[in-house]
Amino acid sequence: MLTNSLRANALFSAASGITLVGAHGHLADVFGVPGWAVLGVGAALIPFAAVVWWVSTSPRPRYVQLIIAADSIWVVTAIVLIAGFPQTMTTIGLWALALVTLVVADLAVAQGIGLRRSQLSASDPHPG
Repeated sequence: MLTNSLRANALFSAASGITLVGAHGHLADVFGVPGWAVLGVGAALIPFAAVVWWVSTSPRPRYVQLIIAADSIWVVTAIVLIAGFPQTMTTIGLWALALVTLVVADLAVAQGIGLRRSQLSASDPHPG
């Protein structure tokens, strides 16, 4: 479960980053935010995706915890933006951010469950 959730995160992040970078001008208009913000988020997601994929090849608990923390920061920040500053985005932008945030939250939960399961199975001398 841990490897699969990390790889899903990496693929989702890469696809999102490439889309945001490639269509930042159009998406900025649709979402009602500055183009530099869309480009910046997209540009940050691409190396994040590469790191998450790398971690998925040999998940170390500390690295997984950092990824979960990064995902959690995204979720909290997005909730603050949606709830506290809804006028900063179009309705489509708010819905898109909410949808992406739900996916990121789900991935963080799955990674947390996967990490816990992997730690439990590693500490069990008689898996079964």
